[in-house]
Amino acid sequence: MIDGYLRFQGYIPPAIEQILPALGARPFATFLAYIVVIDFGEYWRHRFQHRLGWWWALHSLHHDQRQMTLWSDDRNHVVDDVLAAAWAGTIAMLIGVTPGEFPLVMIVFRLIESLSHTNFRAGFGRVGGMLLVGPQYHRLHHAIEHARPPFERARGCNFAVILPIWDVIFGTRRTDGLYLPTGVAALDGNMVRCGYLAHQVEGFRRLGAALLHLVSRRRPGFAAAFPAE
Repeated sequence: MIDGYLRFQGYIPPAIEQILPALGARPFATFLAYIVVIDFGEYWRHRFQHRLGWWWALHSLHHDQRQMTLWSDDRNHVVDDVLAAAWAGTIAMLIGVTPGEFPLVMIVFRLIESLSHTNFRAGFGRVGGMLLVGPQYHRLHHAIEHARPPFERARGCNFAVILPIWDVIFGTRRTDGLYLPTGVAALDGNMVRCGYLAHQVEGFRRLGAALLHLVSRRRPGFAAAFPAE
């Protein structure tokens, strides 16, 4: 709908084939190029989820889970999901992914993300592990403790969604042959196991607390007027 509206207003999104003309006659190569570009954006979206306090408040719900499963990638706050969809959709429109192609691109992402969240002690080997994120690789990202600098929770590791090369380039790759417990060390109790509505309410509670903290830091008088309980 958004793509159609923009075109109706005279804005024709640039196509990646205009930047790389060789892709014009190679639809499968173009499809792979879409995945690479969007995956680069997803890497940075994931890093922002951990570095921005208000976004981490939402994303921390995803990290609460102690048991990794094929469905763990779907345990998110609805606002976090909307932000992620808008992020990926915007990048897709900017590089000319058509509305018909976009669902196919997202299916690839969802399949690999679901696989990487499984409770399975396996990877893709030394070569394959450089090409694709696997369960062992992503489990280190979900580990309760990252154990050693620079991979403590404040920075994290293994942010890549599909291609580990982004972690290699930006220094966030960790390849220890460990199978660590997962979750968030500072969070435990009822919110780890709760119903969907309670899960969403808890996300809003954490978001509100993070925004309140952000405002109090920028406006010292605000903290005095509204002291923390």
